[in-house]
Amino acid sequence: MAGEIELNKIFLGCNYSNKKVKKHFDGTKLRIEKNWPIHVVLIDREKAKGAKDLWKEITTAISDCSLAIFDVSGFRPNVILELGYALATKDVDNILITFDERKSRGGKKPEWLLSDIAHLNQIRYKELGALERKIEEQLDRVPIVARFKAFMTEAQGVSTSHAKYCEIGLKILQMMRDKGTISDQQIISAARGSAIRVATLNTMLKKHKLATRARGPNGRWKLPLI
Repeated sequence: MAGEIELNKIFLGCNYSNKKVKKHFDGTKLRIEKNWPIHVVLIDREKAKGAKDLWKEITTAISDCSLAIFDVSGFRPNVILELGYALATKDVDNILITFDERKSRGGKKPEWLLSDIAHLNQIRYKELGALERKIEEQLDRVPIVARFKAFMTEAQGVSTSHAKYCEIGLKILQMMRDKGTISDQQIISAARGSAIRVATLNTMLKKHKLATRARGPNGRWKLPLI
């Protein structure tokens, strides 16, 4: 899907040599993907892969994502390179930079870089828990989050079972994220026993541009592109 921006994809670039930061971002990925129909891309640089293939995978992921987040703490050359690629190819509104303000042992902030990125969207933090909370606050930049919130708002006025519409709607969107496409029957099965109207659910998913269905009796559902 290279060259087409996906409405639910986030790219996370960080210093993989810092195991604490890497572990935290791994956890952040799991929590975000559990709570939202978002796909978070963390490319493991320790995989046995040539530098050329790895760079292609990284640049493709950056190009495809609707939000690119770079933690520049430690100012690792690979993260700065990825940030530079994003700045050259994406709208700055779709880029978020994070930075640990604590001084590393014997470390010194490269003021040239901090001044160069002063105009960009930034999160400065002093502990990783605060970073995750601040990233959560920025998720409306990911189109599928804003659309799903609108879906949830409408669900409140549709039925007293609005919580079920939100629960099943999220489940179905996550199925599309994980499987690529799903069938009408899979949606019916996901909603079985929930007392919600599948036709209403499908209409709401399409209305809020959360999902599209191919034409025909056997048409399958998928997440749309931006």
